[in-house]
Amino acid sequence: MTDITLQDISKEGEKYVIDYLKGNSFKNITMDMWQHSINDIKADSWAEKILVQVKTSIFPNESADISREDRIKIISRAITIKRNPYVAYVKIEGDNKLLKSIRWEKLS
Repeated sequence: MTDITLQDISKEGEKYVIDYLKGNSFKNITMDMWQHSINDIKADSWAEKILVQVKTSIFPNESADISREDRIKIISRAITIKRNPYVAYVKIEGDNKLLKSIRWEKLS
């Protein structure tokens, strides 16, 4: 793995989250850019409509938890568009393989 950018890392994490959502009966899965270079994922299931921010890290690094400020922004945005806010933490290996399961956090 050489010359991988933060954008590349983020896109890999987003792909894994989208695959997870598809495999768990979510529909209408769309990418939604709402801040400069920050994408969220919107998805619908029979039980809820969600807004997910993905945090991706490459082993051996850990994804940093979201800041209090970002937490407030995500929750506020989700309320505005009538969705439940989540953060998905994804860890990948150097060859972009998912290292372990996605860690989900429902924000409140």
